[in-house]
Amino acid sequence: MALALALAETGARLAQRRFEQGRLHVSLKADGTPVSDADMAVEHGIRARLELERPDDGVVGEEFGVSGNRRSRWLIDPIHGTDNLVRGDPRWAVMVALEVGGRIEAGVVAAPALGRRWWAARGLGAFADGRPLHRHWDRDLANARLTSRGSRELVRLRPAHRLVRLLGTLPVVTLALPWPELAVAEGSADIDLRLDAPLWELAALAAILTEAGGGVTDLSGARRIDGGSALVARSGLHAELLGTAGKHTPHSVSARHAGLGEATAVALLG
Repeated sequence: MALALALAETGARLAQRRFEQGRLHVSLKADGTPVSDADMAVEHGIRARLELERPDDGVVGEEFGVSGNRRSRWLIDPIHGTDNLVRGDPRWAVMVALEVGGRIEAGVVAAPALGRRWWAARGLGAFADGRPLHRHWDRDLANARLTSRGSRELVRLRPAHRLVRLLGTLPVVTLALPWPELAVAEGSADIDLRLDAPLWELAALAAILTEAGGGVTDLSGARRIDGGSALVARSGLHAELLGTAGKHTPHSVSARHAGLGEATAVALLG
């Protein structure tokens, strides 16, 4: 956990410096998403520290891909919210997670421009700015609150999809946090879903959410975070949601398509 926090702090300092300077070079990647020189500098800085402190560990990063050991590896989203950073909006974060043997062991989300930090380690709990995130009493599905992102994502599903039927009438919560998974972890929302969920974006968030008493699967109900989608809810509610929907068999999609090696299967860690 100490190294995960230190790596996130390294990245946060680099990113905050670039954010305050406000002189960023931005280009578009092949998929049309923006990347800045700050993204590159942060991932390079984290990788350089890992090379010194954990040279035998592997790394999966958004900007520089996969390298090294696949059993023990670090998952890095150097700047989650590049659009915000380049506009001078403080709602961006550095995300770092540790995976060992296909299980996420620790995760950190550092948002220095907001003065906030969340972290978790398997079996040690989840924390927000040093405050423990307690497991909340679960609502039943009929009284659950859906995040605004989850509501937008429902529109992208076919009308007959089971999640549209189950979640389409729930009240929608507009969040102060730009990371709905953390809103679920903190108890200000109950359910979130996303259809495009890269592994490096979801890993640290999933670590925090599950240690706070939440559940994460892909939309089919498979207990993994590399399937390209994510269904997020507090644990009891998550189990009810899957049971009501009828749990599907796991996706055949694995991390191999992205060069990530064996699939990262993440159980409900709560």
